[in-house]
Amino acid sequence: MQKAGIPLVTIQNSVRLQGHDMKELDVAFGVKGDSSTDAGAETEIEVQKAPKINPCMAKFLNMQKAGIPLGATQQAVQVQGVD
Repeated sequence: MQKAGIPLVTIQNSVRLQGHDMKELDVAFGVKGDSSTDAGAETEIEVQKAPKINPCMAKFLNMQKAGIPLGATQQAVQVQGVD
């Protein structure tokens, strides 16, 4: 989204609305400190930790997050020989 010229604040709002962790976004963009505008909201909501991801599958999960169709992701898994 950032490469498309969308402002960081808009990306942060989108991440928050989709229920993702703002800390991951901060790490991805290299933002130091708390960039979320409503820091008190996290204390009210119980944050669930994401399950540990197999490093071999991280590439394919990123493909899905990027919006690549499932069929293309499955084909990439087959081509690389990952079970």
